[in-house]
Amino acid sequence: MSPTPDFGRPPVSEVVLSVQFEPIENMRGPQVGLLWAKFRHQFPRVEEHEPLAPVFEKFGSQEPAQFNVRLEFSNALPARRAWLLNERGDQLLQIQPDRLIHNWRKLNDEDTYPSFRHLFHSFALELREFQEFVSQEKLGELFFNQCEVTYVNHIVAGAGWETHAELDKVFTFWSGRHSDSFLPAPEDVRYVVRYIIPGTKNEPIGRLHVMASPIFRAADKKAAIMLNLTARCRPEDGSIEGAYNSLETGHQWVTRGFVSITTEAMHRLWERKHGI
Repeated sequence: MSPTPDFGRPPVSEVVLSVQFEPIENMRGPQVGLLWAKFRHQFPRVEEHEPLAPVFEKFGSQEPAQFNVRLEFSNALPARRAWLLNERGDQLLQIQPDRLIHNWRKLNDEDTYPSFRHLFHSFALELREFQEFVSQEKLGELFFNQCEVTYVNHIVAGAGWETHAELDKVFTFWSGRHSDSFLPAPEDVRYVVRYIIPGTKNEPIGRLHVMASPIFRAADKKAAIMLNLTARCRPEDGSIEGAYNSLETGHQWVTRGFVSITTEAMHRLWERKHGI
């Protein structure tokens, strides 16, 4: 396979690396506190949030799976989702009984994207330490069932395009052409599409979800496009190595998908380094 495309000035504003696993029933507040002690030097701040619902990519007769309702009856209070943040707040580790998530967030225009390889290395170490903690505390074994890579991009007007009607200058999927002259240029355009990710035997193992939405930046009201790409895959097996491989696959699909749907003119502005 040819080198993964890379950019010197990518428009990325947030990256999310996530692994989902079979629920650890005894992962409650005290256990999360013990786990935080292991990460506290790197993530000294902590917050609590509502847990995320489990998400699975389903295919064939299992599809669509738009509304999942899971009823559980227990005397125990539902486990929360812990946010562990670094001092600056641009790195975030999220923990709940069936998920571990690492976020990088761009806080201002001067921040630079640290690269997928850097974030993946950090998350791999955190995941290994989490696995060791689960084993040491006799909480069970991790069995990974879904892995997710999300890139959030803010493509700001002024470089290569000016208004939300000029989507054809940013994206390859939009021409803006009509069959006659009746309609004016659109006020804005929203785009949602998904692609099946095949496995080694061409069987479906996941999906790439793409969504482009027009926005205005809160700080200066400047027109922008928020482009979200999420690759969610089932690991080949439930092991941690399978999870690592699934994250690599997700990154390939997000990055190459991003290149496929954006124009060469924008690639030059973002200082593309490698081709496909």
